[in-house]
Amino acid sequence: MGGSEDLKSRLFKHLWQAGLFYSALAIVLIPGPLDFLGWQKSLADALLLPLLKFAGGFFYQTENWIQEISSDSSFMWLLLALVVPFSMILGFRQKHNSRLMASVQIVLTYFLAFVLLNYGVDKVFKAQFYLPEPNILFTPFGMLDKDILYWSTMGISYEYNLFLGWAEVLAAMLLLVRKTRVIGLILALGILVNVVAVNFSFDISVKALSLLLLLISVVLLAPFARSFLAVFSYQENAKLTELPTLPSDWNSSKIQVIAKVIIIGIALIQSILPFWQNGVYNDDLAERPFLHGAYEVTDSSDPNLKMIFIHRDGYLIFQDNDFRMKDYKLEIDPIEKSMNLIDYNREENILHYTYNGTTGELRIANGSNSFYAISESVNWRELPALKPQMHLSID
Repeated sequence: MGGSEDLKSRLFKHLWQAGLFYSALAIVLIPGPLDFLGWQKSLADALLLPLLKFAGGFFYQTENWIQEISSDSSFMWLLLALVVPFSMILGFRQKHNSRLMASVQIVLTYFLAFVLLNYGVDKVFKAQFYLPEPNILFTPFGMLDKDILYWSTMGISYEYNLFLGWAEVLAAMLLLVRKTRVIGLILALGILVNVVAVNFSFDISVKALSLLLLLISVVLLAPFARSFLAVFSYQENAKLTELPTLPSDWNSSKIQVIAKVIIIGIALIQSILPFWQNGVYNDDLAERPFLHGAYEVTDSSDPNLKMIFIHRDGYLIFQDNDFRMKDYKLEIDPIEKSMNLIDYNREENILHYTYNGTTGELRIANGSNSFYAISESVNWRELPALKPQMHLSID
């Protein structure tokens, strides 16, 4: 019986070590939250992509894949799969320096804190789940993809974004403090289980990253599994496993403080800087570009044209009576009062416009006037979905 328990204990330790090495290799090799300067993706595409094409060529026609290592691309999944055997080899070595294992745990903890802080602040300032654009709001519910539906619904509620955002910020802060780290890991685990469920249920393309983050939280909590079982089964003298400590040459309070300041600083700069520059800390209230909005067509050379939308990211979108959309990259010249429309074939069309700021009337036409449209601005912010309603009772 003792030999069986000893075997289980050794197997658990080796699998745990493999999980640590897998997580560490993945965050280094895979472009993700650490790629805020762009170097990680550039290096991955330059160094790893040729190897992945070679390895994948034995099993798949990789020329049909997206030719980069990006979120949920086939090459990213292949890279994640190829990391497994290397991690198992490292994890099942007989001995590992305790300094190394403690260092890996601390690095993964700080990485998880960085990601949660970054995403949490983004939610607080409505930079992740932004207010849905007018073209989305005027599209029938059943014609939207699941991921757009989820993203748009989340973007409607500022209060729920605050709740989720502050929960992630709290988890990150708890992770950065040794005495509260276990509580932070438990909170992070709950958050990430929900994130993974959402990403798979609504087909949102950050499945690989969310699975990796969930794995990191599980691996970091794994050493406490027996302690949790003992506590919840009311065993006498039950206590939590000791947290890993940094190697002696790292274990300087100054080094730890510097590391935490860097993590918090980078996360806040990434998220807050754009809002600090324009002085608005809620993206819902951020100024939209010139002519942004929804326009209902009142007269047009195309009788099937129903709506015109100007997207905040620089797109002009036509909607017909069957709610079908056609979009163009848009460049507006306010001096010449012209719109340069660029389609997906890189073909350009010039339209001239006049806009009455008092009445909200927008007129567009090409040079020969073979196409024209007269439209009126619609107050899309007054739609029922955007009204701040909350009822405690049904009366």
